[in-house]
Amino acid sequence: MTVGAGWGQAGLGRRGLAAESQAATFAQSVAEVRKAMSRRDLISTRQYLATAARQAQSQEERDQVDRLQTMLDYLNQFWNEIRRAMGKFGDAEEIVVVGVRAIVVESDSDLLAVKVAGRIHRYSSVTLPTPLVMFLVRRSLGKDVDSRAVIAAFLAVDPRGDRATARRYWQEAAKSDIDTEKLLVELDKFPVAARRSARGQRSEVGDQGTRN
Repeated sequence: MTVGAGWGQAGLGRRGLAAESQAATFAQSVAEVRKAMSRRDLISTRQYLATAARQAQSQEERDQVDRLQTMLDYLNQFWNEIRRAMGKFGDAEEIVVVGVRAIVVESDSDLLAVKVAGRIHRYSSVTLPTPLVMFLVRRSLGKDVDSRAVIAAFLAVDPRGDRATARRYWQEAAKSDIDTEKLLVELDKFPVAARRSARGQRSEVGDQGTRN
């Protein structure tokens, strides 16, 4: 082996290691994006996604950024609608969520307070239990394919979300020429919480948030 050939191989090795390091750094940023989406932290999602966009080198990495940006856009729409829905309850309105009766004692876009079994539970959009989120979805969001494409983003990232329904909604939207087919690959990339029984879902309505 000549000296020049040795230097050349060393250079290739360094470039290979640099490429591996870059790919690992990008993968970590993408993982942080998905974790932030799952915990409803859209500010951090936006920051991590901007970092991932700067780090993306290959077309595959740029495609990942594009998919996650589309999902972030949908999640922004979703949570804007949920916050609007949180403020649309009447005074002392009674609601039933997975069989649990609750009285709405306070309602605006930043806070939903409900009384369950004599105790008041206060929720922001970040702390709303999934059954209550889905109650608001059924109450206030549309059933057209555009609305369902937005709802599917929540179902895809929420630890207790229904991935099968998310898949169906995005497939239906794709048939209506909405660019959601590309998002199907993301369905298996978010953490999934253990499935809860109907009784577990009922207890969840009063388990989270702050209490009085």
